[in-house]
Amino acid sequence: MLIGEEIQKLPYRTVLEAVQSEASGKFIHLAAGSHGAACAMSRDELLTGACQTARLLREKGVEPGERVLLVLPTGKPFLWSVFGTWYAGGAVVPLACPPSGTSLEPYLRKLAAIIRTANPRVIVGMSGSLAALSELGAVLSGVQLVSDAAITAQAVMGDYAPLHEPQAVDVAHIQFTSGSTGFPRGACITHGNLVANLHAVGVAIKVMDDDSFVSWLPVHHDMGFIGGLLFALFHNGNLHLIPTETFLRNPALWLQVITAAQATLSPAPPFAYDLLASRVRADRLEGVNLSTWRHAWIGAEPIFLDTLNTFNDRFRAYGLRENVLHPCYGLAEATLAVTHTALNTPPKAEWIKLNSLRSARYAESASPNDPGVAPIISCGTPITDTQVHIVGEDGAHLADRRQGRVLVRGTSVMRGYLDQAEQPFTSDGWLDTGDLGFMLDGELYVTGRAKDLIIRGGANIHPQDIEHAAQSVAGVRLGRTAAFSIVKHDESREEIIVVVETKERDKAKRAALIDEVMREVIRQAGVRADRVELAPPGFIPKTTSGKTQRSLCRDKLLRVALTTKTEIGG
Repeated sequence: MLIGEEIQKLPYRTVLEAVQSEASGKFIHLAAGSHGAACAMSRDELLTGACQTARLLREKGVEPGERVLLVLPTGKPFLWSVFGTWYAGGAVVPLACPPSGTSLEPYLRKLAAIIRTANPRVIVGMSGSLAALSELGAVLSGVQLVSDAAITAQAVMGDYAPLHEPQAVDVAHIQFTSGSTGFPRGACITHGNLVANLHAVGVAIKVMDDDSFVSWLPVHHDMGFIGGLLFALFHNGNLHLIPTETFLRNPALWLQVITAAQATLSPAPPFAYDLLASRVRADRLEGVNLSTWRHAWIGAEPIFLDTLNTFNDRFRAYGLRENVLHPCYGLAEATLAVTHTALNTPPKAEWIKLNSLRSARYAESASPNDPGVAPIISCGTPITDTQVHIVGEDGAHLADRRQGRVLVRGTSVMRGYLDQAEQPFTSDGWLDTGDLGFMLDGELYVTGRAKDLIIRGGANIHPQDIEHAAQSVAGVRLGRTAAFSIVKHDESREEIIVVVETKERDKAKRAALIDEVMREVIRQAGVRADRVELAPPGFIPKTTSGKTQRSLCRDKLLRVALTTKTEIGG
């Protein structure tokens, strides 16, 4: 958490101050989406509308320190609601909108858990979203619902007159990182944390006055909210926002907007680069010119060398310059970015022997032509005012090439989880990220996740959601399920694996059981597993208090050949 001297070193106390100081001349351009037709918004319109939104929120009972949940897509109401919440003294909690065309059960279950944890005064959403929330019943007791139409009507009236000026130590943003059947964890990010992270990343990539930004990332996700939206506003650049659903329908639009805007900066997780490199037809890329794009963040998921190479190979013909893709590492608990690769240098890959990494937890160097090797991508060096250490199971600092848990400390690290007795900090104040990696020559190489969180397609998935669905299947032992991901560097992919204990021995019934677990995981949790493993009773490790030890189960699975192994969808 930021303290006195560290705050003084920052250019602003809050993002609001930054936007207020540079309010004229730059625009937010919104592509067409569920918010409506394409439009543009000036910084002045943003701030004036935010002040009116703050008044509306105050009328609904929002006082300094209280939470406002935003169930809104990319659009003007979302922008006004974020800054309006800050002008009212509140903390924003951006959440995904209800899914269309699928069951609402997993979504509503997760939302109910978040509402109980966050205890919001107001939920702002589109009319259809608010109607869906009515099924939550008593969970909404005492919560005011405000529609996007009410925000829009209020925002166009009146003058710029702030109600409240938040301080650096005030909580600005709560990013929920987990799911429904467990205990939702909300990372409390202060205004000072935001400024520290946005400033440090700006220094790392050498932001320029004429930089132009493009983002299609979900605004409820930390990479989209902070790295896509707030970064551009903080650094006073023109910003082009593409609603996420618009991008998913037409991925080529991302590159078309970069071309039309002559944009220089744009972030995305690896799956988007894979999608553009392999799935978009050439006729959708006519006229694309990426020669102005100077920096592309790539993070939020495991990064594979094949992803970087195939994207570079395909789009070199469309003007993509060398050394545009920059792998980085971050997490919500550290606001966003933790490390970043050096500018104007190619991504660095360290070829290592996989058996050595798995058995001895040592990244032994190898030649690309050796058997049983894979490249691990460098995520770069820590950003300003951030430190990274690798520690073993005993907490001792590890030397270069030794794999261990990634610990982080710095001005961007969160205050803590909202209303949680259990916090992810060591006794001497380091944030335990739950990720695995090793250091080499000052750079971080992430090798996998020891923590429970699963990330797929840029979305955070709590394993308990998957486990809850799997144990509902007849034949699966109650409470004896484990879900986790395994990064397969040698195959350039990551698998979601579900292990379930069963007493069933009949071969046909076992195959049917696997199919049923797969279906229920999709139906209840909205996730497609890559593999379901049937294990004998007692296989899944538990703590003495009965908690599932997923990381130990993952390790055990890598060592032990189970009786039946069935690949699902891969």
